[in-house]
Amino acid sequence: MWTERRKVSKVGTVTLHHNAYEVGHELAGRYVELAFDPLWQSRHKGSYADPSVIPTIVRLAGSG
Repeated sequence: MWTERRKVSKVGTVTLHHNAYEVGHELAGRYVELAFDPLWQSRHKGSYADPSVIPTIVRLAGSG
């Protein structure tokens, strides 16, 4: 799994690889660290039916 830092939008979403994921409005404006499989596109051909391709928050990250 790889991780990347993202800022949560004011409506509670983060983007990763041109896709938006809902993480909850209570995190709006905060930074989070997402864990994801970097090879999911080639393995799953862009299908989101398998929940294992959805990134997960592993921790809140520092601001700035």
